[in-house]
Amino acid sequence: MQTVIVLISVDDFSDGRKIAENIENILFNTPDDILRKVREKEDGFVAVYPITDFMDACNNQEIELDGVWVSYAQVVKMQNIPTFS
Repeated sequence: MQTVIVLISVDDFSDGRKIAENIENILFNTPDDILRKVREKEDGFVAVYPITDFMDACNNQEIELDGVWVSYAQVVKMQNIPTFS
């Protein structure tokens, strides 16, 4: 099991903050399951990072956090992440 950080576009999701709060600390089977859950009602930009990759990207100033809601979840089976979509 691994903790992942989930970024949800403020512009693409009308209820993005609520979605971010609702997925916090939920155990998902795969990162793709997170994407499906976030996009149940609307489609838009979502990124899923392993927590260490997220910290590195932030510290290296490789990602911009303006315009995104930040959440976290647990994933049982890791696969090709980070997942951007």
